[in-house]
Amino acid sequence: MKQVLGDFFDEICDRFSERECIYFPTNDMTYTYESFKVYVHDIEKGLIALGLKKGDLIAIKSENTPEWLAMQWAGFKLGIVVVGLNAALTQIEVMRAMNHTGAKILFTDDMSYMISELTANNQMSYRIIIWDSTNQFIIDLGCSVSEAVVEEMNMAVEATDTALILFTSGTTSEPKAVEIKNSAIAKAIEVYGKNLTYGENENALMCTPFAHMMGCLYGIIPVFNVGGKITILEKFKTSRVLEIISEERCTIFNGVPTMFLFLLNEYKDEDISSLRTGLIAGSYVSPQLYERIYKELGVTELLQAFGQTETLAVTGTNINDPFEKRMYSTGRALENVEIKIDYNTSLEKKR
Repeated sequence: MKQVLGDFFDEICDRFSERECIYFPTNDMTYTYESFKVYVHDIEKGLIALGLKKGDLIAIKSENTPEWLAMQWAGFKLGIVVVGLNAALTQIEVMRAMNHTGAKILFTDDMSYMISELTANNQMSYRIIIWDSTNQFIIDLGCSVSEAVVEEMNMAVEATDTALILFTSGTTSEPKAVEIKNSAIAKAIEVYGKNLTYGENENALMCTPFAHMMGCLYGIIPVFNVGGKITILEKFKTSRVLEIISEERCTIFNGVPTMFLFLLNEYKDEDISSLRTGLIAGSYVSPQLYERIYKELGVTELLQAFGQTETLAVTGTNINDPFEKRMYSTGRALENVEIKIDYNTSLEKKR
């Protein structure tokens, strides 16, 4: 896998140009790899027209949409650092995150910013752009930007450049902003991909937030890598997920344990027989839950993993592991990962 994410994106879009890339059921929007590449390129030009340059930061606060992914890939290609923000953050929390990271522009689908007291009083050091389902405003801005300028910025991006900033979940303290480089993402996805059994006919249903690595990285790039299709839902809603799996014949579903538990509790007679594989991570997975997912939902190739925003994936199970190992374990250390178990409990600190 290429170590510069923009190069990877171009190569994949050219290789699978005519295949379906993204489907967004909310407005029945479909992109092929070729049309999505064009969309991303148009947004690149818009970002340049906004005065952004390599190393600048932009933030996205939105539910899952094709616009988020297009903006993310455009940033990767230009060397503009993308800051992912949870859609549920309050305006005060967003302002803190923006000031902490130094992001210059906030892109959001949150219409409340149009009447925000903070916005009206000009209490922010950054610009807010509210997008719609076409990003037409941004695309129109870029009409005057030459192809040569875009190419020059694309060529300047290096593997060691920071591509993404994600915030930790704040389990033990305030959420931390973690810088992730192009090469770190590429290597982590390449290594983890060896545990996957994806083929070109995959259809991955994505409703884990794009503001987290399971959404914007591990849920997207491995599917792109095989020319698969990604069906996007704005957020997790049990009945809607079951409906879309059935209607679109989705083969992949990634989520945290509570998502799978909701599916088990609400599943009735929907035809979800197409669902074959997925990733379950984010918290403890009991053997009982794993076995129920396997037997009742028919996810026969469900994989567990452990990771952190700071480290990306650390361990993972493999489909070739015995069933009991996949049920009781988060797997082996991934390639190039070293693990040390420290039994000295005196290192633990009181919270």
